This record gives sequence, C-alpha cells and structure tokens, in this order.
Amino acid sequence: MRTINFQKWIEQKGEKLVKKPIRRRPTFKWKLIDSIAYIKIRDRYLRTEKILIPIGKRRYRLFL
Repeated sequence: MRTINFQKWIEQKGEKLVKKPIRRRPTFKWKLIDSIAYIKIRDRYLRTEKILIPIGKRRYRLFL
C-alpha cells in the first residue's frame, strides 16, 4: 500500500473538482423533431385504442 502526504492528498482532491465536464456531441434538430413526432403519434394511437386512459388534465394511465 502506498503512503501519501495529507497535504498532497488535499491538493490532488482539489484538482479533480476543477476538471472540466465531458463535452457531449450536440443532438441534431431533426432527431429531436422526429422523436417528439413519434411520441405524439404513439400516444394518439394508444388513446384511440383505449389503452392510454386520461386521469387528469396532463396525467394518463396505461390500461393493459
């Protein structure tokens, strides 16, 4: 097991907090639009088949 000076350990711990977050690749607009359209079409189908039942203003229950 290696030993480390307490002061060095505190300094190293501070370095980790300063690291920049990982840059994520931005999502294309067409992907977002497609996914939103898919969700809306799926929900409309489930409502017409009486599988998705409205409970409140913006709440639904899945009736299987």
